[in-house]
Amino acid sequence: MSAFLGPIHFWLYNKIQLQEGLIREIAEMAEEKGWMTDTSSYVNPEDRPLEELIDTGNIHGWLQENIHDCEGRYASLVTKIMEKAPESFGETKETAFEYGKKHAVPAETTASDAYKLLEDSLLNGMPCDHANQVLTREEDHVVWQRAQNLHAGYWIDAGGDSEDYDRLTDEFVRGLLCETNLTYSRTAPDRFEILAAEA
Repeated sequence: MSAFLGPIHFWLYNKIQLQEGLIREIAEMAEEKGWMTDTSSYVNPEDRPLEELIDTGNIHGWLQENIHDCEGRYASLVTKIMEKAPESFGETKETAFEYGKKHAVPAETTASDAYKLLEDSLLNGMPCDHANQVLTREEDHVVWQRAQNLHAGYWIDAGGDSEDYDRLTDEFVRGLLCETNLTYSRTAPDRFEILAAEA
């Protein structure tokens, strides 16, 4: 079966699985805090290798469907938590930061390498969607712009605030970079920057 699969398919599946991990962490936190009593409908426990799961007759469609499913459950979970406990968002952000820390990159990671890591980690649709446009890419400084917001629709459909996706992603990224000298920031609603501190 793996003969039908290429590196890009495993790359996408790994990104789906990374976001699934964050969903699980947030769901567990919500139950521990008593904000929700049952989060099982938001959590996908499936973690088998891609080649055991994918429909090789419809690889692109299977991956697209799983991205939609993962994004929809993420938006719905956070929105439901916010409905039940409006004061919860600070701890939800902390959970995202701690999840990023679990995957923290080495201290010597450059800004350019960090951007590649984000491209390898964040679930920004399919490669053909071209979600981001790089404006500056140097070893110690990367600036990019979001060409299209592929996440907002899921949050709107869930009755939530699409800005919450960005706030949680900001914390996750800061967790990823916490051992480096890199600063990550949003300099405008759809513009982002990674900058190395001066030596």
